[in-house]
Amino acid sequence: MHGIPHKIIHPAATGKPLFLPKVGLGVYIHIPFCKRACHYCDFYFSTQLRYKKELVQALAREARLRQEEWAGAEIHSLYFGGGTPSLLEPSELADLLDLFHRLANPVPEVEITLEVNPEDVNSKNLATWKKLGINRLSLGLQSLQTRILQWMNRGHSGPQGLEALKKAGEAGFDNINVDIIFAIPGLELSCILNDLREILKFQPTHISCYELTCEPRTAYAHEVKTGKIFPVEEAASGEQFLTLSEILESAGYNHYEISNYARPGFEAIHNRRYWEGLPVLGLGPSAVSFDGRMRTQNVAHNIRYMTSLQKGVRLCETEILTPSALLNEYLLTRLRLQEGLSFTALRQRFGPDAEQRIRSRAAKWSPQVAEWRSDGFRLTRQGRLLADHLAADLFEI
Repeated sequence: MHGIPHKIIHPAATGKPLFLPKVGLGVYIHIPFCKRACHYCDFYFSTQLRYKKELVQALAREARLRQEEWAGAEIHSLYFGGGTPSLLEPSELADLLDLFHRLANPVPEVEITLEVNPEDVNSKNLATWKKLGINRLSLGLQSLQTRILQWMNRGHSGPQGLEALKKAGEAGFDNINVDIIFAIPGLELSCILNDLREILKFQPTHISCYELTCEPRTAYAHEVKTGKIFPVEEAASGEQFLTLSEILESAGYNHYEISNYARPGFEAIHNRRYWEGLPVLGLGPSAVSFDGRMRTQNVAHNIRYMTSLQKGVRLCETEILTPSALLNEYLLTRLRLQEGLSFTALRQRFGPDAEQRIRSRAAKWSPQVAEWRSDGFRLTRQGRLLADHLAADLFEI
């Protein structure tokens, strides 16, 4: 992000909302609290929970302050992320959902997702979440190997993770995502596959498989820097990715995005908005909003976020994307999707010259990495291993 913190221009001053009704809108609410810090995580959060109530009140203030930004837009998704949204008290979650329904215009089939940690899953919470209208859970299992979970500093054991998945299904949640992490130092492929077999017994509708990456300023990065641990080699990580893909596809899951698999009809509505470059309104500390041309990110500091909103001011940084940056992001995200790149869509969005430039740059790719069709191309399973590199090969400088 580039720019300086500023008070956002009120949409009423420009005479039009930031988010156009015709493309709808997704809303993301960042809950920046965790009981403990996972050693690989670089999202913004705090383990100091004493300001949780005040921050929920600040979220409501921001939603009201920015109400006209979504004027007239149909809301297709609401996503509670973090952090650990399942730490919210039922009353706090109820207040935010009530405000959402009063201020927004959700479609009848709006997808409402709550990220939950296994240790927060119990019969009482599940019944409450369901009563409040949560219709999709995203369960952060990460692994079923207790020793690995302890190394990650997670708050649950392997058996607790499976029990949480079981209880969620029994409580009537019929749209459940499970997060899995692969390429973990010291975790053999055979253990990952055993975990996957156990998870598949409960038939979750969606599975996200993320490669462990070494993010700066994390405990994992410190261990790597000091030589206490070594990341999984690229070849081994690639083998794990390909094996997971083969197993999940054979189990009936659609590999619709590089890290995501879904049973037919259960692709994540909210997450697809990011991959397709559609508008998202982000509320909360560090939350990002995008209207198709401009990206803003709220200040990543709980106290500054809360105190500024008490004064009716939103602190954020703004980035106006250039045409080249918009094209590069479009290429990066489209190549992650199963359907790949459509020349018709590319031409409509960026013009015939952009289509010709991309055609020319991609022409040298081999059939092993790209599958060409009459109106574009998509990456093969092998090509997905090189997705970022291949996208960069197409970028506008």
